[in-house]
Amino acid sequence: MTIRISTATTNDLPAVVASVEVLFATDAGAHNPAATNLRWAAENGIAYYTSLLADGDNLVLLAHDDNEVAGHLVGRIRGPGSVHPIRMADLESIHVYPAHRNRGVGEQLVTAFLSWATEKGAHRVTVFRTSASPRDNDGRAGPSEPPAWCDPESFSCWNAWSALPCAMSRADRPVSFW
Repeated sequence: MTIRISTATTNDLPAVVASVEVLFATDAGAHNPAATNLRWAAENGIAYYTSLLADGDNLVLLAHDDNEVAGHLVGRIRGPGSVHPIRMADLESIHVYPAHRNRGVGEQLVTAFLSWATEKGAHRVTVFRTSASPRDNDGRAGPSEPPAWCDPESFSCWNAWSALPCAMSRADRPVSFW
C-alpha cells in the first residue's frame, strides 16, 4: 500500500467529480437530501473544478492508494476581508472512499492542505461539516466533537459544530483552525 497525494490536473477532474458524487450521496444524500442538489457534481463539477484549477488560491488534491483513486480534498484561500483582515483557508470538501479509510489517506490530504495554506499565508483554517452527520465509520468526530486530526498539541482549532474550543495553539504553528 502506497499512498500518494497530488495536485489534480484537468485530466484528473473526472476522478475528482466521481469522488465528490460519492461524498454528496453518502453525506447530504443520507442526512439532508432536500437541501442539496445531489446531481450538482455530475451537472456542474467539471466546469467548477476547472475554474478552481485556473486560480492559484484554490487547491484540488487527489489521493491514490497504489493505483486506485482513494479520495479528494478541495481547499480555497480567501481574504483579507473587512471583518477578518487576514488570509484564511477553507477546507471545502474532503472524501476518502470506504475501502481506503483507516490507512492515513485523510490525514495525508489534510497535511498537504495545511502545508499549502501556510505557504499561501493563511492565518486561519475553516472546516465545515454537515451538522446532521453521525459519527464517522471509525467512531471518531461526531457533529459535536473536533475532527480526529485536530491535534491538541499542534493547532488552535475551533469546533464550529458546538462552538467549543477544542485545542490550544502552539507558537510554531502559524495556522489556526476555526
